[in-house]
Amino acid sequence: MFYTYMWLREDGTPYYVGKGKKDRAYARHRIGVAPPLGRIIFYIAKDEDEAIENEIALIWYYGRKDLGLGCLRNFTDGGEGTRNMSKDARDRISKAMSSRIVSERTREKGRQRLKNMPPMHLGFKHSEASRRKMSERGKGRTAWNKGKKATLEQIEANRKGHLGAKQAPSTVLLRKELVKHRKRDSMGRLIKMEDSE
Repeated sequence: MFYTYMWLREDGTPYYVGKGKKDRAYARHRIGVAPPLGRIIFYIAKDEDEAIENEIALIWYYGRKDLGLGCLRNFTDGGEGTRNMSKDARDRISKAMSSRIVSERTREKGRQRLKNMPPMHLGFKHSEASRRKMSERGKGRTAWNKGKKATLEQIEANRKGHLGAKQAPSTVLLRKELVKHRKRDSMGRLIKMEDSE
């Protein structure tokens, strides 16, 4: 059984999209170790081709951080990808991709792909045994950023990086479509599903 998966940050935003089978979603990757089970979203595919299409669509939608297009730490646009890319290779790809123009036909294909993808994580409840396993697995672990605070320079650089940034109207509509089932608190942060019921 093939699937597409997303690794989520603590705030609920995705930082990596992949395609795999068996325990690939839980394995160590170049970007690090898998997050806790509660922060992995699965999209089950009927075959490998569908899993690849889903991976490409999700990476296109959320955008790659290395190209300045989004929040994902992926180094390729999905599909079969390239293993063990050197920094030079990544730089060449980054330079080529940052100036690309995506046709409206390609954008529409991506939109249709996302509309037809079932949100597999909705309404899912872990069993008590599964919850105990996750709890045991997380005991003794310390978050990589625990106790770390951003410097004023980092905060200012982050603020400047977002100034004037606007999403295309089509992207705003698509994002609303994807998250319309989620509720937000007064600060605009996504509320965990169990908190919103």
